[in-house]
Amino acid sequence: MMVSLCNKTIQTGLIFLIVFTPLAFGTVHTWSLTIMELIVIFLLVVWIIKSLALSSRLQAPGKKLSALPAPWNTKYIQLRSFELTRTPLNLPILVFICLILFQLLPLPPFAIKHLSPNTYNLYKTTLPNYHSAHDPNDLTLCAMRYAPNDLNAPNDNNWRTISIYPHATKIELSKFLSYILVFLIIVNNIKTRKEIERLVIALVIVGALISVFGIIQRVAHQKIYWLAQLTKAGYTFGPFVNRDHFAGYMEMVAPLAIGLLISHFLIFSFSKSGNWRHYLSSLEPLLSKNMLLILAIVVMIAALFLSLSRGGIISFLLSIVLLVNLLLFTRENPKRRASRILMPLFTTCSIFLIWLGIDPIIARLSTLLAPHEAILPRASLWKDSYQIIRDFPILGTGSGTYQYIFPKYKNIVGESLYVHAHNDYLEYLSDYGILGFLLFFGMVIFFLIKCLKLWQKRRYPYAVGLTVGSLAGIISILFHSTVDFNLHIPANMLLFFIVLALAHNTLHLRYTEGKEIVLTENQTFSLSLFKSIFFTLLMGIFILLAISLITRTCMAERYFKNTDIDVLSAPASLSLLKKAIRLDPINSQYHYYLGKAYEKLALKQTSWPAMIKFLDKAMVKYQEAIRLEPTNAWYHLNLGWSYAQLSFMDSFNPHIISHSSMDKLAQREFTLALTLDPKNPHITDYLADWKKQENRE
Repeated sequence: MMVSLCNKTIQTGLIFLIVFTPLAFGTVHTWSLTIMELIVIFLLVVWIIKSLALSSRLQAPGKKLSALPAPWNTKYIQLRSFELTRTPLNLPILVFICLILFQLLPLPPFAIKHLSPNTYNLYKTTLPNYHSAHDPNDLTLCAMRYAPNDLNAPNDNNWRTISIYPHATKIELSKFLSYILVFLIIVNNIKTRKEIERLVIALVIVGALISVFGIIQRVAHQKIYWLAQLTKAGYTFGPFVNRDHFAGYMEMVAPLAIGLLISHFLIFSFSKSGNWRHYLSSLEPLLSKNMLLILAIVVMIAALFLSLSRGGIISFLLSIVLLVNLLLFTRENPKRRASRILMPLFTTCSIFLIWLGIDPIIARLSTLLAPHEAILPRASLWKDSYQIIRDFPILGTGSGTYQYIFPKYKNIVGESLYVHAHNDYLEYLSDYGILGFLLFFGMVIFFLIKCLKLWQKRRYPYAVGLTVGSLAGIISILFHSTVDFNLHIPANMLLFFIVLALAHNTLHLRYTEGKEIVLTENQTFSLSLFKSIFFTLLMGIFILLAISLITRTCMAERYFKNTDIDVLSAPASLSLLKKAIRLDPINSQYHYYLGKAYEKLALKQTSWPAMIKFLDKAMVKYQEAIRLEPTNAWYHLNLGWSYAQLSFMDSFNPHIISHSSMDKLAQREFTLALTLDPKNPHITDYLADWKKQENRE
């Protein structure tokens, strides 16, 4: 009873994730990401409860029942063993998670110097007194010493992480753990054909619905849900903020639906009469049973093309070519026969697209004939990204830190913030280094090779069709990742691992004892009473810690979003920023904006002592923001401004630093700001004005 209830709960939770993640704008916002992660943790708890129910034993070994205290003198439940399905991804996943954890591990300066010399040099340049003797006459130490409630004690700077911004890496670790847990939950709990098909049908229904929504939105309106205009008109499609991400989602769902149709085609028996009329009459029941599925496939493919994502369209076409080749160039006649259904299917899609209008699609694809418009802008971005990889080749700059290191390397003039590299491979190399890149993409390629080898041996129609569709979807998104960042969108990345898990379990479907079940090799971990208690406590601590971190991060973000940036100095804004810092103290942005609030308060004061008091507080918060995220040019610029303002007030200032010394500190911070974002015109213009003012004085 308990096992059955847990199975139903897990299936319901997985279907909820399938429905929720794309509809919530692709789960790119903190609130939606929090819901996704909490649901995954809930499913993990249910999985543990199911394992307890499966492995419980009702008798205490080696002891008389009467000797046990109540209520254990009758029976008790103990986790005797724990089974984990073996997959080609288990070990690489564990190593990859360990790599991210290692990026978050504080290390002494000499360790960072040997592991990542350029990370060491970056810290040495941007952080005061990093790996140096604490000279009491050092100007920066003096600037810190007089600041009240100093949070930037010099000793804190000595032990740093490989990740240049641990907060971003922590967020990425939380996301990746969610993806991995969903993969493991599916592989270990979705064990029958009916359960697999429920998930596949849920994916097809959601894909078809958001495709219809996207087509209607394209024709009628540009706002998401007719409410939110989150980006420039023409860039959104369906519930996704970026049309390329919608295309990435469809690239995985549409081939999966095609694979489901192929499996139904292979199962169906046709008339062996040579008469084409008999053939068509035997085909009619197949079409009538699968009409909704065919309609869903046509709508999804049409929506993918109408999204006008060039990378998505080309990647999908390449994956379909691969799918057809896999079916044609095989020795089994049934597999070759399955390719027959694809031609009428794609003909129907073409007719539907022509009816909707293909002129925008042709115009969009024709831009590929002009490389200077289609490729060169991203090529410049990729060239700058390569410089990051060259400087941080082995371990990278830390998971999720691309946007925080890129301004230092960009050659594109402007204030634009490049959050992603528009190439998942380059961004993974930048974030994780060669080691992490080989681990992640190596394990995916290894998994695909193992699946293809096993697929060639399978004769079971359902496994043949659904698996080839799953693999085509995975390969399509891997193609698309060369020109976009779909693997950094939570809804798409979650779907990526769901499809991998479905492919694995579908390949291992076997018909036995009147049931179609997944038969895989399991690894059993035997647990003694002590190990059982320790394992339960460890999982409980992990779950509670994860829930705490996720909810605290979300609440802190909520407080920050509720802060009115225009009136930072208002008491309400100060209170909200302080609450955000208490909940998420390693987020540098909260410290920075609290420093801005103190800065505005200082400018409102009429007396010099009061002004100096708030400037001191602003300076401390800027120093703390730099300690947490040393590569942010804006933080250094504002800290330099604080030093410059304090230098003008040296006659009223009880500090032990002279006017000239404060000017040197300001000049150093301004230089760092220019070094960390040299192509930002706002920073260069500000520094030019500051130098002119200094010369006039």
